[in-house]
Amino acid sequence: FSSVFAGNNNFFNFNNTGVWEILNILELIWGLSFLRDAFNFCVSGNAVDWYWFRPANTSCYSPYQRLLCRHWGSVAGGSFLNAFFTIPTLIMELFVCHPQTCCSGIGNVCYNSCSWLTCFFDLVRTDAYSYINLSGIPFCNAARQVKKLNERNPAYVGSHSPMNHYRFAATAFLVAAALLM
Repeated sequence: FSSVFAGNNNFFNFNNTGVWEILNILELIWGLSFLRDAFNFCVSGNAVDWYWFRPANTSCYSPYQRLLCRHWGSVAGGSFLNAFFTIPTLIMELFVCHPQTCCSGIGNVCYNSCSWLTCFFDLVRTDAYSYINLSGIPFCNAARQVKKLNERNPAYVGSHSPMNHYRFAATAFLVAAALLM
């Protein structure tokens, strides 16, 4: 098999595996995030079904049916955001001062300006899946609604960002420990 591209190192040359290795790593990251978020969707769906639709006879497989038939794209899109933008969101959260915290005067100005960057990073959340199960709306709309609901809760405002940082630090520690073994 010969081709005019046989001597070139371009994207379609399968002997140049560096590009394919990078794509495989990105696929692995997104795939694992999708599995995690699909699990979160199904578990939260069972909790929503039990809490809100308890008198009705609901099957434990109804969240799986909702995932496969109606919300596959929402979970795929949400897992993409959660996989690739969690670390930039954690870095940005270090510099954003939220309203109703210690620097509320500055927080109201910088947080309510809502540039495209802060609005985009507000979509990176995993708690939107329970709201998708409850309301049936797509991921981005559910993430915005959950953000609005959580901001009305005074106990949530000061704890969301630190808990994300602690979870990320624990995950990084476990990955580092696994690599050292």
